[in-house]
Amino acid sequence: MLYLQPETELIWDKEPRQFRVGLCNANPPPAVPQGKYKIAMTFPPGNTGATESKPSVAELKPGFNEISVGPWIPGLENHKTNCAVRANAETQVMYNDTPDPFYHALTWYNGNDRVTLPIKCGGNFP
Repeated sequence: MLYLQPETELIWDKEPRQFRVGLCNANPPPAVPQGKYKIAMTFPPGNTGATESKPSVAELKPGFNEISVGPWIPGLENHKTNCAVRANAETQVMYNDTPDPFYHALTWYNGNDRVTLPIKCGGNFP
């Protein structure tokens, strides 16, 4: 995996968000990987309150691919205390190319399988 970027700023609200994912397909033709992708987030410490996007189906062409994954609907975390513990999301791109329900995390070129994305508070609650 080359990159993972939210298409718009991440905020705890009810607006659906999409993510751009850059992938490199090094499989020789005619191998065309296709499958389902989703975004999964946990919140350290303790990884409480995990959340994930809806699955997106994509077919990769040989070489570089950019796919859109989502939507992820954040939900409301308006209280500042809740936002403080969920301000940084350990974010993974999950992949499944089988009929079973199990997804696995894609790895970055450096071997990591997650990146930290900030999420701002929504609303105007104390």
